[in-house]
Amino acid sequence: MKTLAPFLLLLAACRAPSPPFGEPAHVTIYGDEPRLETWRAFVAEGVHAHSRSPGSCPIEMFETFLKSSELRLDASRSMKAMCAIMGPAHGGPGRLTLLLAPPDDGLDEALAVDVPLLAADETERTFTLPGISVELERPAGTRKASIDRGRVTVRRISAGRYDVELFAVLKPGGAQVVARAQAGGVP
Repeated sequence: MKTLAPFLLLLAACRAPSPPFGEPAHVTIYGDEPRLETWRAFVAEGVHAHSRSPGSCPIEMFETFLKSSELRLDASRSMKAMCAIMGPAHGGPGRLTLLLAPPDDGLDEALAVDVPLLAADETERTFTLPGISVELERPAGTRKASIDRGRVTVRRISAGRYDVELFAVLKPGGAQVVARAQAGGVP
């Protein structure tokens, strides 16, 4: 039972409703129903994140802890299975992920923006396809549309904080998304 306790605790945390997170971000979506809204923004650097769970993926953090454990092989398979429950992963090593979600706790919708990390000597860079990913999820965790064309400009404000500007035309449907966010990670 002692070896199952961390897994059960982690699984319970992953299935719990997401707490409010992030900083205000302006999001405009031109589509069937034009919308101008203030959403919440969160940034993950070098680790993957899920739109259903704010912050870096808790399973990835827990997996790092287990690497020194003798449960390594069994834990890795279990972790990947639990991670899949949270929906698609965005970002990862060498990537910067901006997650945007409406301010309500339901996470009925989310926008995930995934670009390469800025180099240590870079403070600003504009990214275009094929190096970027923009996904509209409705509900969060279920891909509805992805980028067809567009750009993402990233400015490093300070360590761990970024200003991100997005313009994307999504497919299917051709909705246009314009967003601007200043955000940092959540511990």
